[in-house]
Amino acid sequence: MDELTCCRYEDFAQALATRPARPSWSKSTASSAAEATPARPLGLLAVFAHPDDETFRCGGTLALLARRGVRVHVLAATRGEGGSCGDPPLCRPEELPAVRERELHCACAALGIEPPRILDYRDGHLNEVNPEELIAEILDAVQAIQPQVMVTFGLDRLSGHLMWDIALVTS
Repeated sequence: MDELTCCRYEDFAQALATRPARPSWSKSTASSAAEATPARPLGLLAVFAHPDDETFRCGGTLALLARRGVRVHVLAATRGEGGSCGDPPLCRPEELPAVRERELHCACAALGIEPPRILDYRDGHLNEVNPEELIAEILDAVQAIQPQVMVTFGLDRLSGHLMWDIALVTS
């Protein structure tokens, strides 16, 4: 499975540690602790059901904002194990969650954003999750990150998970 590695975590962690600091992007009139200040740059939390949603939906925007000094975070509900291994297959089905998780870490590094947070829900089964539990986990991430902006799918069912969409709107 090592040949599937798109990048080594240690390599991009070292690159992140040695790159120049991002400029602080701040508002001139910060009126609350949740707003940006010179000491606290703007923060964005992108919340999606699957690894790769962050890349093919809004990856360019996330990368641009990160380059402009916004602290960009990604929260994925699943490891994408309900997806395809490809044709020809890149891995065995039981390896897919680890491969998709590694791809998510690599994508975040390539976009220049923070390493992702991944919840431990099963892909394809979010509609079976207790909505209060899901909302609490999303709110835990919001509390920890304290973003000024959140990005996700709307209620048009684009994520493919109605309960996920409802939990996000409710949060």
